[in-house]
Formats: sequence, structure tokens, C-alpha cells
Amino acid sequence: MLFNKIIELKDTDGRIVFSSEKTNNIKECLELAIESGVTTDCLDLRGADLERVNLKGADLKGANLESANLKYAKLEGARLEGAKFKGANLKGANLEGANLNYAKLEGANLESANLESANLRWAKLEGAKLKKANLKLAYLEGANLKGATLWYADFTEANLKEANLKGANLERANLERASLKWANLEGANLKEANFEGTRLLGANLEGADFTNVKTSTPEIIQKLQEEAEKAEEAKKVANATKIANAQAMIKAAAMNSKHGK
Repeated sequence: MLFNKIIELKDTDGRIVFSSEKTNNIKECLELAIESGVTTDCLDLRGADLERVNLKGADLKGANLESANLKYAKLEGARLEGAKFKGANLKGANLEGANLNYAKLEGANLESANLESANLRWAKLEGAKLKKANLKLAYLEGANLKGATLWYADFTEANLKEANLKGANLERANLERASLKWANLEGANLKEANFEGTRLLGANLEGADFTNVKTSTPEIIQKLQEEAEKAEEAKKVANATKIANAQAMIKAAAMNSKHGK
């Protein structure tokens, strides 16, 4: 195999932390660095092509992986606290048990990714795509998922305490036995989602769409009853307004007729 040039790994301050003449690309160089026990936190990997890279258990705390290609990457148990993944492609990646505390994943593609038991406390996931992602038993306390796409995502027994899901799309998501205490679900799309055994103490459900949800959760049942009552009251007000307008029109017509004579 021919090696055309030296491949370098730099940290976010521009310092070279590892270099190799025995690798053909950044992916191979990174894997070799991990195998060699090199300190790899705070690496600058922006835009790197790391598709199917093997980083199981790697320490990449504070690394910059913005816009990187990490499709189908193996990141089980990796340490990724505070790492930047804005706009990165993590479709199908395996992040089971990974630590993503305070990670920045705004607009990242995590479709069909495995995040089971991952730690995402206070992570930033605004606008992220998590369609069909596995988030069973994941820790998402305080995470920001505003406007995120979460169709068919599995949150079974996940901890979403104080998470921000404002305007998120959770259509057909599975939230069975998940904790959403004090979470913000304002304006969220929850059509046909599974809320069996979900804990919603103190959650903000204002304007959320619960059409055809599966639930026996008291908070949601109460919310649905309140919405039904509001709709009925609005219907009564609308009807009363129509009647009043019709009566006013009849009265005006009668007055015009009288004056016409």
C-alpha cells in the first residue's frame, strides 16, 4: 500500500497532536491515534469524512466535529462531553452508552442512530433529525430539542426531565414510561404517540397536538378533556355570535323597511 503524505491530527488550538505516514486518510489516522493511546480530546475534525469509523470508548471531549460525516460510526461508550456536532451526519451511528453531556448537536442528522442509555444531559439538539432513533433509557435531562424531528423515535423509559421540546415533531414516537416532568411540550406534534405510563408532572402541554395518542396518563386525559371543553365553548360562542348578527340584520332590515314607508 502506498502512503502519499503525512496525515496530521490537530487540536482546536491548531497544535499537532498526532501524525502518521502509515495512513491514507483522516479516518485511519484517528483510529491509529486511538489505538496508540494518544490523547484525543479537543481535536479539530470539522468536515472530516469519518464514515464507519471505529471510535468505541474513545475520549473526544470538547472535539469539534461540525459538519463531519459520521454515518454508521461506532461510538459506543465514547466520551463526547461538550463536543460540537452542529450539522454533522450521524445517521445510523452507534452511540450506545456514550457521554454527550453538554454536546452541541444543533441541526445534526441522527436518523436511526442508536443512543440507548446515552447521556445527553443539557445537550443542544435544536432542529436535530432523530427520526427512528433509539433513545431507550437515555438521559436527556435539560436537553434542548426545540423544533427537532423525532418521528417514530423510541424514548422508552428515557429521562426527559426539564427538556425543551417546544415545537418538536414527535408523531408516532414511543414515550412509554418516560419521564417528562417539568418538560416543555408547547406546540409539539404528538399525533399517535405512545404515552402509556409517561410521567408529566408540571409539564407544559400548551398547544400540543394529542390527536389519537395512546395513553392512560392522567395529565393528558385531563388536557384532552380541557381542550374538548374549550372547543365546545368556542362553538357555543360562535353560534351565539351568528344568532346575534342575524338578529341585528333582521332588526336593521325592519328599520329600513319602516323608514321606506
